[in-house]
Amino acid sequence: TRELQLEEKRIIDFAKLGRGRMKPLGSADQIEKGTLSDEQFQAVTGLLESSDQLQIVRGVAGVGKSYMLQHFVPAVEENGRNVAILAPTNKATENLQNDGFEASTIQSFLLDEKAQQNAKHGVIVVDEAGLIGSPTFRALVEVADRQKARIVAIGDDRQHLPIERGHPMKLLEQQAGIEPKQISKIRRQRGTYRDAVEALSRADIEEGFELLQALDFVHEIDDDDRDHALATAYADAREENKNDKLLVIAPTHAERRKITEAIRDELKSRGLIATDAKKTRHFTTLVSKSLSEAQRQDPLNYQVGDVVTFHAKAPGGIQSGDQLTITKVERDKVVAGNQEIPLESAGSFSVFLPEAAEYAVGDFIRLTRGRRQDDSHKKLANGSLHKIKSFHKGVVILDNGEKLESDWRFFDHGFAVTSHVSQGTTVDRAFVAASSLSFPASSPEQMYVSASRAKRRVDIYTDSSEGLLRVISKFRPKQLATDVTPDIAVESAKRRSKLNRIKHVAMKFATKQLDRFYDWLPNKQMQPQLGR
Repeated sequence: TRELQLEEKRIIDFAKLGRGRMKPLGSADQIEKGTLSDEQFQAVTGLLESSDQLQIVRGVAGVGKSYMLQHFVPAVEENGRNVAILAPTNKATENLQNDGFEASTIQSFLLDEKAQQNAKHGVIVVDEAGLIGSPTFRALVEVADRQKARIVAIGDDRQHLPIERGHPMKLLEQQAGIEPKQISKIRRQRGTYRDAVEALSRADIEEGFELLQALDFVHEIDDDDRDHALATAYADAREENKNDKLLVIAPTHAERRKITEAIRDELKSRGLIATDAKKTRHFTTLVSKSLSEAQRQDPLNYQVGDVVTFHAKAPGGIQSGDQLTITKVERDKVVAGNQEIPLESAGSFSVFLPEAAEYAVGDFIRLTRGRRQDDSHKKLANGSLHKIKSFHKGVVILDNGEKLESDWRFFDHGFAVTSHVSQGTTVDRAFVAASSLSFPASSPEQMYVSASRAKRRVDIYTDSSEGLLRVISKFRPKQLATDVTPDIAVESAKRRSKLNRIKHVAMKFATKQLDRFYDWLPNKQMQPQLGR
């Protein structure tokens, strides 16, 4: 599209014009190698001594990119510069915070002018940058340009692709000529498990899958017993070591809901989730539809009953915090009561689907929207995991003492997540539901992300190992607009965009003048004739 062409052109121009533009952030003398690997040390010192405005650190899953950051950030701050640390998802942000960083989501940063000003002459570090599409990356470029700040993009282009249009990490390497700092040695796993993840990371899917099979990490089980087997293994692991971090991953929301039901049944049978009616409630909660900004602009992605929540002001007098329920969907518009949803301002809102489900004491829930701190509540992060301690009428009381009031229903069962949500997470053990139900959504990236989350082992449950291997071996490369669009076409797109804006303004002006002329006409019967 024309928009993507212009976005990619802006990103490329920023990267090229920023070469050699800045003073170095520091020197290698500031860094003690210590326990840093050679690759990590070279990445840190390379970032400090570079004079480029945009840099990339590329590393596969589990190589210690966060550990490298723990040496880079203090060195930059020691020299009097601020560092903004961002991630595209709440889960990735939470993981950075657990590593000791004051991290925030990219979206919250782009809405916070004060945070942007704090980055002036500093560094904007973007973790999991491979998940970011061109619209978001261009917005970061505009901030960096205004604040004369640098961008350090850290990621792995072999994991999940952006949901938004475009693929900036690929674009910067292939079209802007940015040479990334490489960190390739995996430190998260050991032995044959590490060999399997390494094979998956370099797209040797068959080799990686066969190594996982050799470790007895792949379990082929019929439909009748497979979900129960995964649920039993999860419950066993939870009881064996209560300190272990466990993660259940599914490629699709349908499979996630299916395996969640099996896990809850197993935990109920062990007395880990309450079955007493007094300790059980049925709620209709709001679950994110996970629509990209482009998808939120299309009426086809809405249905009556969807809930739209705004996190910023929008046209039509809409305020941040407003919540609207869709009552009508037409070909070119979406309506909530008397209010038309401003689809052109899709960056200002999120879309949720109401879902009815049972919740009980002992259940884990995951928040589908963050809650701001106020006089009576602490801040709760979007995507954060909590355990239900009790209920009081319609109020949900969490194990940390916080309460979710009866009018706040932004949560879902938290036992399983999609692989997109899991990216950026590190756990002790992972369990992957990969039945043929989810084969259409399975991919090399999905398997690589799912298999690389755990330190000790991953258990993959499927009804067809052969079928699973076949579907995850199919690559679906994401093409860049500049791969198929020469520079002259981009310039032509700019001219067309400018002409369209001029036409739009001219039409509005002409319509306004005609309306005034019609109002002035003494003989109103002439109006239809003039209209023709």
